[in-house]
Amino acid sequence: MFYRCSASPHGRRRPKVIDRSRLKTAAQGAGLALCLVLYLSMQDYSEIDFFRDTDDHLRVAWLTWNLSQGHFLPQPLFPRDGGLDGLLVHWTLPWNLFLTGMLALPAWLVGWPEAFRLAAPLIGPALLGAVGTAASWTVAPLVNRQGRIVAAAVAASSPVVLGYGLPGGLDHHLAGIALAMAGAGAAVRGLQNHSSAWAACCGMALAAAVWTAADALPLCLVVAGVLLLTEKGTGQSNVSAIAAAAALVVSCVAVAVDPPATGTFTIDAYRMSVFHASVWLVFFGAAASADAMRGRVNPLLVATVVGIAGAVGWGAILHSGLAAIIVVDFPADMLNRIAEMRPIDTMDRALRVLLPLIPPICVALWTARYTRAPRARWAWAATALGLLALAGLSVWHVRFGAHAQAAAGAVMGVAYLKLQLLARAWRRQAVSSTSATLVRSAPSLSVAVIAMAHVVPMVPSWPPPVAAEGTPEAQGDCVLSRVANSINAALPAGTTVLTDINMAPRLLTLTMMRSFAGPYHGYRGRTPEKLLEILGTADEGEAQLMLRREAVGAVLVCPKIIRSMPRVKDGTFGAVLSSGSVPAWLQPIDLAVSGTALRLYSVR
Repeated sequence: MFYRCSASPHGRRRPKVIDRSRLKTAAQGAGLALCLVLYLSMQDYSEIDFFRDTDDHLRVAWLTWNLSQGHFLPQPLFPRDGGLDGLLVHWTLPWNLFLTGMLALPAWLVGWPEAFRLAAPLIGPALLGAVGTAASWTVAPLVNRQGRIVAAAVAASSPVVLGYGLPGGLDHHLAGIALAMAGAGAAVRGLQNHSSAWAACCGMALAAAVWTAADALPLCLVVAGVLLLTEKGTGQSNVSAIAAAAALVVSCVAVAVDPPATGTFTIDAYRMSVFHASVWLVFFGAAASADAMRGRVNPLLVATVVGIAGAVGWGAILHSGLAAIIVVDFPADMLNRIAEMRPIDTMDRALRVLLPLIPPICVALWTARYTRAPRARWAWAATALGLLALAGLSVWHVRFGAHAQAAAGAVMGVAYLKLQLLARAWRRQAVSSTSATLVRSAPSLSVAVIAMAHVVPMVPSWPPPVAAEGTPEAQGDCVLSRVANSINAALPAGTTVLTDINMAPRLLTLTMMRSFAGPYHGYRGRTPEKLLEILGTADEGEAQLMLRREAVGAVLVCPKIIRSMPRVKDGTFGAVLSSGSVPAWLQPIDLAVSGTALRLYSVR
């Protein structure tokens, strides 16, 4: 704090206390807000088509179709996608029921499609607020108001998290992250108060997070692992065992009421299944065994032994035929067209995903080194290990960067206060003032680094390069909403249209057509592989035969996209479509829209 003199009613000047920490927090918030504005201004909104990405379009089309058929509980088989075989949608009940329940009244007034369109600009930002609120609530028992603000701001504004919460998004990933963070907050309160009720709430929230979004499992296991190591490292009661038991119960209920479409005892990594329930069973065994040992055995050793026993047990079950595992039949060379499934293979993606994780990991390790309380030391060490594990998963799949960055926000909220207290203690103990200053400024520097992660990756690629005249990129845009009415007028309703996998879900929401294949693994009958075979064949007659066999009535082409599809090389059918010199059995249809690069052909 510092003092500024101000006039008093009696003519004397008295000092006015000004809290510099509040000014610093305000400056950090303003910096994050500025970077957020820059980030939003650099986004490409030209191809949103009302909803943000392919998952949002497919969810709206799938739910709208189910509701039109009278299925308030969505049926997994979606016949409008996947050609003749259809698509088994793997999304689970909680988020779908939340969306439809929330929009029931608007849908009664304007209809379901329009209700989804009206809500789309609001749901993504609301989910960001939920993630920030959950992070703030998680650290509330440990920090002051400034720490809560830092936790909320960093968790909700980190680049990958923000990418899921932009306007137009209806995604379930952030809902799963918010529930996992709420489970972390319940774990903190369970440890503080030795409360079985909070421990049960922790387990239920973690299981609900996995039920909502199966990819939240690593984050939930990190929360549960930090709870286990912190508890067993300090000899507390069986909070982690109670949390695991509650998670196991909720998981079993989820599998019973919302099983995979291929069977209750099918292992499906993309949705809640018996596999996820077994993970909590193994964790419960580890926590209960470590508690029974009363600290005489390292909990990591117990968890490893129980985990190996669980893996052996699953192997025996699979070998006996009592359960089956879903084999994802999706072409490996098509995965690079799904952004969130790609590994970190470029510098800008590395900066956007990993840069925000470096300060929290360093701060967690540093705090664990200089914290004297055994419980805190175990907690910070386990947290650092958890963040490192999530960072490793983010290198493999970019989507896990959102989970890692949300957890990093909560860590920064706690570290913001802890490092300030540590710096003050060092000053009182006459430790080097330079070291104390560095420690005290570490949270501010960390927030600055996380803020820079928004802007730095975009500098080399913004503004976007201008395409040379005459190239497909310069022939116009490929925004489907501009030509949707023309497609509906030109083709009979229900016509199966072959197009790029990322345009296929948009076709479902914007037109009355059916799509052949999108970026999903639930297709039956090798549909994505058939798409690549059609585009990759050099025999136009064979391509025509395959299109007729799959009852494809039209082909929608964006030249710059179709040319970049896997297996599309010079001389292949995909290259012919890109060039515009199509065979006679493809009849061009005039879309009557100027400035569009999209081309529509009817299959004779």
